[in-house]
Amino acid sequence: MKLFGNKEENTYTLPPKLEMLLKMAIEDGAISEKELAVLRAEAQKHDISDDELDMIIESRVNKQKPSSDTQSKSTVTSEEMNTVINNNLYSSDDSIAQTFQKYETLCDYTDKKLEKHDREKLHRAQLAFINSIVSPDDKQSMLDLIAHTLPYTKKDLSSKALKTVTNIGFFALKAVSVTAKVATVGLAGKAVDNLEQLAQQAIVRNAEELANAWQNKAECLLSDAKELAGGLFSGDRQFKSKLAELAEQYKNNK
Repeated sequence: MKLFGNKEENTYTLPPKLEMLLKMAIEDGAISEKELAVLRAEAQKHDISDDELDMIIESRVNKQKPSSDTQSKSTVTSEEMNTVINNNLYSSDDSIAQTFQKYETLCDYTDKKLEKHDREKLHRAQLAFINSIVSPDDKQSMLDLIAHTLPYTKKDLSSKALKTVTNIGFFALKAVSVTAKVATVGLAGKAVDNLEQLAQQAIVRNAEELANAWQNKAECLLSDAKELAGGLFSGDRQFKSKLAELAEQYKNNK
């Protein structure tokens, strides 16, 4: 296919179906592995190479970023960061919904522009939050807590912490697993300096630590729940069945 329709204006047009798929894929600013595979397959039908498609995707994603980038341009002060952390400490008195609302608030600040020491402070606060979560006394709360915890054990969900990595292989960072993200720096065909590489590696490391912490917490909760299933609630088949289902979900997440 002739990708560029007007050499003087340097504009290009995409086949209608590929255009539609591309718009759908980048609607949330991220492209999953499955979406990228579908886009590549459709692009190949029109003789558009992977490199050309990568450039088009990156261009489209970057065009969507100004609004979110503008919000994060101003650096969050240390005082504000301290207030956010203190207002969102874990409390065993909170409901499960309140607990995860607090954690999500902390996660939201990983997208903002922070000084290095404040980013590390936030990361330590997130780890402390996860490690502080205690097992509930009643079976329904136990099941609900485990169910809420499981999504965070998926390593690819920690890509939320990678939103601060922009302009360098943005779509590629979203499309691969966390453990491979450090190696994707050159996927968009752009060179990066050592400082950017170090910053990216730090974000990846933090994301992996959070996922590992959630996995450890999920295992502790499942272990406590199994004790209940074998003791206090040994006659509750429904509880045992739901617990087995959650344990299987966790196994599939790893």
